[in-house]
Amino acid sequence: MSAITPHTDPSVNLQKHDTFALHSLLAFISSLVLIIFIGSRIQRYDLTLGLLVTEIVFIALPAGLVLRRHRQNLDVPVFARPKAKQLFLTALIGLCAATIAVYKGVVSRHGLTGVDLSGANTLGSLSIPLIILLMIVAPLCEEFFFRTMLQNSLNRIWSNRTSVLATAIFFGLYHLNLLRFTETFILGFFSGIVFLKTRNLWCAVLLHVTCNALGPTLLQHAPQLGLLLNPGMCIGLTIAAVVSCYYLGPKSPPTVKGLWQRFRWSMFGTPESLLKPPTGSRRITILAWSIGLLLFLLLGYALFVTLARSGMNTLQARLNAQMVRFNYVVTENDTWTILASEQVSARSELFIKKSPKPYQDLNITLPFKNATLQSVKIGNQEIPFSHIKESDYRIVLSGQPELTPTHPLIILWHFPFTMLTALPDGYRTPLKSLAPSDYLSLDIAVAENSGFRLLWNKGNPTQRVVYITPEKIRMDYGSCGLGIEKEKTPQR
Repeated sequence: MSAITPHTDPSVNLQKHDTFALHSLLAFISSLVLIIFIGSRIQRYDLTLGLLVTEIVFIALPAGLVLRRHRQNLDVPVFARPKAKQLFLTALIGLCAATIAVYKGVVSRHGLTGVDLSGANTLGSLSIPLIILLMIVAPLCEEFFFRTMLQNSLNRIWSNRTSVLATAIFFGLYHLNLLRFTETFILGFFSGIVFLKTRNLWCAVLLHVTCNALGPTLLQHAPQLGLLLNPGMCIGLTIAAVVSCYYLGPKSPPTVKGLWQRFRWSMFGTPESLLKPPTGSRRITILAWSIGLLLFLLLGYALFVTLARSGMNTLQARLNAQMVRFNYVVTENDTWTILASEQVSARSELFIKKSPKPYQDLNITLPFKNATLQSVKIGNQEIPFSHIKESDYRIVLSGQPELTPTHPLIILWHFPFTMLTALPDGYRTPLKSLAPSDYLSLDIAVAENSGFRLLWNKGNPTQRVVYITPEKIRMDYGSCGLGIEKEKTPQR
């Protein structure tokens, strides 16, 4: 049995619990103000020093003062040594939460800003003291603040579900970045569940440490983790996390039967939660949700202004700035045809968006090691080229006719089908333009009697599987499923 939460005792003094919640919310506001007006300035001066001051002085200290004032409301197990089973299940939940948070965070930020942060190395440039702060000090101080103080106080006047969700929302908004709200909310939600089920601070800290350690690694390797970071896998991980939460706390009583009832128990159940908790004073409820709403509106306005400033004009300015880095910038349309000889015949049309005057030689890189360049043309005119090394070629454009939208640079090349990576539902391939580009499209065609067919739209011999407009000039576009499969009985 877990420690009995005070709000289930009929003789409990609700006024004391209201005061505890009120002091916790005031500490939340005070901490937020100190971070915005003082902590952020210290961090701009010295990031390591600023984070240390923020976590210890502006987060842990206010929580410590409130808890000292209301020490009679602390449950005994909060600081006790956790059991091995609790640590194992908490680490498993942390793995699931980190993966779900990274996937949903990448998707939401890309949807809001158009920026794909997958592949970013967020820890590569950080010093060891800063990494220690982020991995150990920050989880310890923040969980002490949000679980031991805030969630603990709200749980005495609200139901388990309301207190967990409210604390998760406050935790997400507390980071003062709506673009990261999805990740921080998911972390705060699962951390709140772990604290609710175990009533142990160290388990919540372990989950926070796990997410902080795995999150940046998963984000950096997201382009290579397509089989892990996807909706289906996240649904599976959510189910795994729910099952782990079910076994994390005390065994459910016989009255909890049925799938839905067990789901509710796994998330928000304690032995005392079957009793209807008393309701705290209305002023506490109004104050809490007013703080959350005000924070959300302020951050929403800041996000709106940020997105408005980075509209189409700014995007075009960024593209122009990127173009300055390259002699040539192209828009590329590729068509790959799967042949019977298990060769892929590729045709690339390069529309020149930026070029030196007069023309200089154009260096291109074929995306596969064993790819071979066959010919280069402008209209019907052959253009000379030379092989530099491996997949690098130089096209001689000096003295050639002007390239126009109706006369792009046409490059014919081929590569072995074995260069593609087989998947259960098709094939995966790297997407790379031959030269720095601001746009890339790829059509897949299957030749007759090739032994292959399109995975989708089987009646059509050609399928457009990729259509990309990036934020900046690039050559590497990640990878995609080609959408083809081997025929079970190839035509003869």
